[in-house]
Amino acid sequence: MFGGSSKVLSVIQNPEQSEELRSLLGHVAEIEQEQRRETRRLCEAAGVDPDDVGVEPPPDHDDRVDELCAGVGSRISGDPWSVWVDHVVPAEVADEIDREAARKWADFTGEEWTDEMRSVIDHWRSSDTDTTEYSDADILRAHLAQDTGLGLDEFVRWVLGYSAGRCHYAVFASELAANTRSLKAVRREVEN
Repeated sequence: MFGGSSKVLSVIQNPEQSEELRSLLGHVAEIEQEQRRETRRLCEAAGVDPDDVGVEPPPDHDDRVDELCAGVGSRISGDPWSVWVDHVVPAEVADEIDREAARKWADFTGEEWTDEMRSVIDHWRSSDTDTTEYSDADILRAHLAQDTGLGLDEFVRWVLGYSAGRCHYAVFASELAANTRSLKAVRREVEN
């Protein structure tokens, strides 16, 4: 499919620009879209409003192919953080995030996160700034907002919640999982 070794090397070096890979992943996107369209038609045939049971319209084909290609690129490069921010994190959150600062936090293990959190709080408590009125949580919340551009809830969900595995699941399996959830929702509605 990809030709000789120079063609394979070209795909590996720049998967998002490979027409062969885009074509292959285009077929995956088409199947995902067809499943979603058929699930919506099934809803209508069963007298169920697809929107009432969370069956969203299929994603844009080209956007989905871009997302899949980016996912392949991140698997090859070993760096899925940018794919996470560009394709998984909601746009309104991604627009606010300081990518480099948030990336530093996202890479912490649980113990490193605890140590860094304690270090931030200790830093602010020992600074010239009067922090006596503020709880440790208030200090951490303000620091994270200043450092990453995110509120605490978004930070926990989209930065601490990041992992390469979660990113790749979201990119490669989320549409199939959404289609399965949709079918289950329609079945429950029909059975009731």
